[in-house]
Amino acid sequence: AGGPGAGNSGAAFGPLKVFLRNSDLTGDLLHAATAYNDLEVHLKNASVTGVISSCTASHYNGMPDTPEQYLEIGVVESFPCPNDDSYGVAVELDADSVWTVTGDSYLRRLSIEESTSIRGAELFVNGNPAPFAPGVYEGKIALKAK
Repeated sequence: AGGPGAGNSGAAFGPLKVFLRNSDLTGDLLHAATAYNDLEVHLKNASVTGVISSCTASHYNGMPDTPEQYLEIGVVESFPCPNDDSYGVAVELDADSVWTVTGDSYLRRLSIEESTSIRGAELFVNGNPAPFAPGVYEGKIALKAK
């Protein structure tokens, strides 16, 4: 018995890695499986407009319980939120990347370079306001949409 990673003392799976290069994208990147692995998002000369965050996910109409409802097994609603799991979301932006935050986003790690642009949000690290300055931020990171 047991779910993914049962009997495994480390991550059930390696990190999920998303590389966005030379792109201009709109949409959300949400990760609900933070008990099992990290989501790493790497932006290289890319622009993203949306939420990048850990989240909870729940079945839209409740858990399907009959064979006729099997197509609904993947129909979920996701809600960005902080988490206390072993894993989370990490975002790395290079100097030529832009992230326009459209809703509250929750991370474990944020890495930004000198001329990285993060718009539409205020940064909080472990509950404290912080400036968007070059460097690596780790802990409970919240980008609160303005």
